[in-house]
Amino acid sequence: MKKILSLLICLICLSNFTEAQILSENEAINFADKLFEVKILSEKGRDALKGYVQMQSQNDINLQKDSSQSKYPQLRKSNILSFCERAFTYESYYRTGMIEYAKISKAAQEQNLSPKQQEVLWKKSIPNGKKPEWFLIEEKIKDEDHLPRKKYSISSWLVGGGLGLKLEYKLVHQTRSIAGKTCKRTLKDLMNIGLINDMVRIEALNAITKGDIFLENNLLQYVADRTQFYEDFEENKSNQKKFIDSLQKYQMISSQRRMELLNSYKEYELKSDFDIVRYCDNVKVFDLNKYSKVPQIGYRQIFEEIKAIIPKFDFQNFNAKVENNSDRELSSIEQRIAIEFELDGRKYRNSFFYDWIDKKTKKGKEQNPLLVTNNDIHKGINKVLADRNSLQRLYFVNKKPEHENPYGKDEFALILMTEEQYKLWGTFNTQYFIFEENHSNHFNSETVSKIVEDYEKIGLFGHLTQLEIQKGKKKVEELADAKSYLDILSCFPKTLIYSDGEMSFVDSPYQDLIKEFSELSRGFFKPTKIKDNYAKDYQAKKNNTVFSFEFNGRQYSKKLEIHDDWIDFEVINLVEEALKDNNIDGQIYFVNSDITYLFLTKEQYGFLSKNQPELFKKTKD
Repeated sequence: MKKILSLLICLICLSNFTEAQILSENEAINFADKLFEVKILSEKGRDALKGYVQMQSQNDINLQKDSSQSKYPQLRKSNILSFCERAFTYESYYRTGMIEYAKISKAAQEQNLSPKQQEVLWKKSIPNGKKPEWFLIEEKIKDEDHLPRKKYSISSWLVGGGLGLKLEYKLVHQTRSIAGKTCKRTLKDLMNIGLINDMVRIEALNAITKGDIFLENNLLQYVADRTQFYEDFEENKSNQKKFIDSLQKYQMISSQRRMELLNSYKEYELKSDFDIVRYCDNVKVFDLNKYSKVPQIGYRQIFEEIKAIIPKFDFQNFNAKVENNSDRELSSIEQRIAIEFELDGRKYRNSFFYDWIDKKTKKGKEQNPLLVTNNDIHKGINKVLADRNSLQRLYFVNKKPEHENPYGKDEFALILMTEEQYKLWGTFNTQYFIFEENHSNHFNSETVSKIVEDYEKIGLFGHLTQLEIQKGKKKVEELADAKSYLDILSCFPKTLIYSDGEMSFVDSPYQDLIKEFSELSRGFFKPTKIKDNYAKDYQAKKNNTVFSFEFNGRQYSKKLEIHDDWIDFEVINLVEEALKDNNIDGQIYFVNSDITYLFLTKEQYGFLSKNQPELFKKTKD
């Protein structure tokens, strides 16, 4: 009976807590008055907050009337705290002189002043060396907290937004610091007026103690985020449970593991996506601290463990080695890890980035204490699955760190899924979590090998050396997830031209393009006496330029329009004219929404249009 009563009390308290998240207009305006009374906001800041509240309330009313809106934003404590954070941020622009300096910089740009003249203008803004008002405000405030000072930068991108607050300053009370002198008092006052609860106060105090918070706007941002976390917690927890249920429905997690996951939640805990992946079936989590840093040893250890989730993955002749990429002429050498193995009577190979090596010192750009991995380590295995006509693919799961770059360096996971199961996560590569894979088995090893043979038979590589062809074939072998015929063609040099029309202000863009077309034509088109006046005419601010070349003793020229650094595609028509006049059995074809060019004879076009019609289908913009 006592347990039931306790549960009822908890449910009532939870219900009251949830309902209390939404503020009425009067409640929100009352908080504006309290923030002024405790001297966090100035009188101007209080009025600005009231204006924001009234604007937000009207927006809520309008959205409620709109039946198409199933959910509309409502005013909450986290909104008030975010307003305060923005007010403190803008105040920091003012009290550090950033706003005044921005005004002077704008005036200097309008007057075309040199940096030295700009400095003189800045000094004139402070008459007789007298300390300006913005400096005196912060100087008068006593440092109550003596927090450790950290280096930080204040953005000069002084743009308002978000909360209906324009770029205004003096919204913060003059007795309140923006430099970390009054953080603890601000935290106490926010607690006393009821804008934050005790859990948020304790968490923020711990963050101050650890040095994670050292400025007032840091503090306001932190408590706004934590307050929003608690405001949204029950809804987010419910959504996570529904998602976990859907994982079981789609056979990604067993009933037992689902219960273990649900029972593992602590109070006010939300699981990360990576935490949920740990409980799924057909998944293997790799802690890189447990593997050798030597590629040959470390990657073999990883591949041995992958056997647990890939049926009949009994590979042989495994090799992982560091290779230098000689194709790129840069000041540094790109090193790649190449993984090779044999399975089902085939050889598989894929490579991925390892490090940059300085050509002079022969040293790497960064020292890696752990085995180097990235989201391509499993591509060779997916090629095996494609060759087996499997509906599944192995997916790389990135454990994103809370800070630093989006890639985790010490732990990752691999999970075997169908395309339908992958879509359940609703992730995209840009979210740096689960990276998309190609589930089509059309371009498997056997098919791709036949495609390359056909290209050779119809003479597409007749202009390439045997070394260039062999290098191209090697690249094709490493195409673990070829999605199109263009993916295969792009492995061979001087076979395709990619151009979206942007020239990046090179000196002779049309000359460079014509030379590329010459290579592309496999010797059919050899222009001479090329004249490209683009750079000269562009600098002279002309609207057009004349481009010309000679072919088989005849001159071809065309007036081309100048649109900043965008190419005038009439130059291609000029090439076509030259080919037609000279009865050349060949034509330039546009593929892939007119950004890729392919030169084909009539016979080659006939073969490809019949056997690979996808090459000539335009993709949707």
